Amino acid sequence: MLGAKVIFPDPQWRHFIDGTADSHPWGAQALAAALERWHAAPQRFPVSFGSMMQPEDFAESTAEQIGRLIPLQPLVGDLCDAPSGLKAQELLGRIGIRGVMTLVGIRTTEGSVDVVPPSIPVLLDAFDAPFHPSEPKGHQLTVGGRAWTKHAGRASDGWWGVNSGSEAEKNAKARHRVESILADRTWVNVHGLPDGSKEEYVAILEVRTREGYGARWVASDWSFRGFLEPQMAGGHEKKWRH
Repeated sequence: MLGAKVIFPDPQWRHFIDGTADSHPWGAQALAAALERWHAAPQRFPVSFGSMMQPEDFAESTAEQIGRLIPLQPLVGDLCDAPSGLKAQELLGRIGIRGVMTLVGIRTTEGSVDVVPPSIPVLLDAFDAPFHPSEPKGHQLTVGGRAWTKHAGRASDGWWGVNSGSEAEKNAKARHRVESILADRTWVNVHGLPDGSKEEYVAILEVRTREGYGARWVASDWSFRGFLEPQMAGGHEKKWRH
């Protein structure tokens, strides 16, 4: 087995090493698993990128990144056959952070930013943060719960669920939805978005299902930013009701 500590021996990568491939699908364990798959099947790129239902709304250049990585496959074989920190550093130097992100299933678009997301538990902790910390525990919406109440009822097929029940029940419904988005993810990208009225961009982690439902986190502190509806013509005018 190719251990994550072999790939990332430097302490600065410790946060990247934490967690399993399931809890940290963009972490070192996931990368190690991808490299081993590539070593076992050299002619097949180890990660597949599923298609979206509205592909025209998600222009990307991931294929170009894959094309850049394919010639480096022999280095993967060398590392897997005889793991060493030196070989790992050579491979990392060649593939770069964008190559690492591609190998763990993160897309590349024109506005992509080279930032690796944290583990799923970190994202869920941010989702579960209280919206109003001063309110009594058990009687407050979480940040995610508050965001969910804005989307419940927008989908005519009831995808979001019904906005009813106690605050705790709403939080539970919201948590179920974000967990399903993360589990069924087809699109993962870290990209820049305009920061309100400021002439600046903020880096955002965006995760979407094949149908286009999604969620976003702010990369600077991984705070939860909100849910996403599928792309649609005139979405803002229709208040994203579909």
